Amino acid sequence: MSGDKVRELVEAIGQKAKEHIKVNTAWVKCTEIDWENKTMTGVGVSDNLEYFEVSLGLGAITIKPVINNLCLIGIIENKETETFLIEATEVDKYYLNAVEIVFNDGENGGVVKVNPLKTELEKLNSNMEILIEATKAIATVANALTPGTSVAFETAVGFMESQDLSDLENEEVKH
Repeated sequence: MSGDKVRELVEAIGQKAKEHIKVNTAWVKCTEIDWENKTMTGVGVSDNLEYFEVSLGLGAITIKPVINNLCLIGIIENKETETFLIEATEVDKYYLNAVEIVFNDGENGGVVKVNPLKTELEKLNSNMEILIEATKAIATVANALTPGTSVAFETAVGFMESQDLSDLENEEVKH
């Protein structure tokens, strides 16, 4: 037997052997999500096989894919009834359960707690408004004593204004 024939025989045997090995991953189209139970249903792209109760996470990361998008699922120990989501082409939500999460090497510090920040900024706005009103009252008295001084006071506080705090929070990133 020539070298080419041996190579062909080896390739044919290898191909036949691959046909008998069970698949460990599959591409599926997500058809349904049960977020409460952290599972999904998907239909195999190549075989139309339906996969029920696919786990959306195995621990620290849970992924909520967008329905009707492709998902790569893993099959645990070749048991097609024990499956988990590996990745999705489009994601609605990631749920992370971790002691610490670091983005961009942590260069920007920690994530701000929006509610206490808003409370403190509202206090600052209120105090600034009181200061502006008090300054205007002082300017009125000072102007009565020395005409023209109210212009200096009004110039000093004229640039001060309350800040709009309504759009500080990004509702899509929570902690």
